[in-house]
Amino acid sequence: MPSSLVTNLQKTLVMEIGRTTRSLKLDHAAVADATLDEGRITAGDTVVRLRELEWKLRSGTAGPLYRLALELHAQAPLTIAVESEEARGYRLATGIAPASEKASDIVLAPDIIAGEGLRQLIESALGHLLLNQPAALAGVIEGVHQMRVAIRRLRAILVLFEPYLEAHAAGRFEEELGRVGQVFGHARDWDVFCTEILPIAFAPSDVCGWLHLLKEPATVCRKAAHAAFQQECTSPRFTALVLGMAAWVEDSRLNASILGDEALSRPLIHLAPKLLNRLADKVDRRGQHIENRSEEELHALRKAFKKLRYGTEFVESVFFHQNEKHFQKCCTRLQEILGTINDAANAEVLAQSLAQGGRADLAPAVGILAKDLEQKWQKSLHDLGEAWKEFQRARRFWS
Repeated sequence: MPSSLVTNLQKTLVMEIGRTTRSLKLDHAAVADATLDEGRITAGDTVVRLRELEWKLRSGTAGPLYRLALELHAQAPLTIAVESEEARGYRLATGIAPASEKASDIVLAPDIIAGEGLRQLIESALGHLLLNQPAALAGVIEGVHQMRVAIRRLRAILVLFEPYLEAHAAGRFEEELGRVGQVFGHARDWDVFCTEILPIAFAPSDVCGWLHLLKEPATVCRKAAHAAFQQECTSPRFTALVLGMAAWVEDSRLNASILGDEALSRPLIHLAPKLLNRLADKVDRRGQHIENRSEEELHALRKAFKKLRYGTEFVESVFFHQNEKHFQKCCTRLQEILGTINDAANAEVLAQSLAQGGRADLAPAVGILAKDLEQKWQKSLHDLGEAWKEFQRARRFWS
């Protein structure tokens, strides 16, 4: 072989993993494989040790498997991971972060039973949440955003079905989702502040010199928020929340009363109009005299409106009407305006927090930012009235 064709081969990725698999017979004739992997992945100078337990359902429903996982979690706290060992090794070897994933479209059968629709919605939202965990933990901004969206979607599902759910379980899950959502939301707010709000506000050449004064302390706060986010994502409480919700809806296949009211055994299309009207009526109440609403009232309207928009997305496939697209278009425009107002209000709070603790040197930069945010606020308020009127004219497609 010519010397010019000789190539030095180097090991870029080495996976040394021992595997033990056992087949388990669970309650209600369910059968699953439990595989314990122990070893390490070596990529260059980086070594990651593995000790993972993988479950694979062979037959039956998943409820007994989730309950077994919860029992093990109670004895030895576990951390949920959805990234395969091969994907993790590839990421370590290449340095390429995992991609984020948007929520997939939900298409429920027109004749679906309400309890089964609820199960499919929650499983879809939990899947969306976990699919974005690798990207989020790798620091991908959109991964963090999508995990926050997934938490909001889970809360919206519980709110939509609330009249028929078992109050204790639903209330506990809602409370825990709210707590997690605050942690995720704080990281997302700092992402928006550092990557969107600041660069736009200080883009003009006559004020751009002030940007670095806010950028440095904001980056410190952003890193702290992301550290709290990562700690939450890998905590036993997060694992318990995901496994608990999954077990709750999966066991409903075996015993529908676990979820709540017997009305959930009826077709979803029979319940959906009442459930959506309940959310829409709340939006109407909060939107009255919208031009005179305070910042706090507009924030409450935005949250109620987001639950309505998610709710209509969840169940629109069970209806045969053709005007849901117009309704959703009106919803999207109004939500974008309310979102801009909310982002401006959040950004002002974050900016003011940076200037506390004797940081008088930041006052001019905060003032420049406050002026820019006020302009955005006023423009959005100007657009809000017309968007609200258009939304009010849109027919409730489920009626």
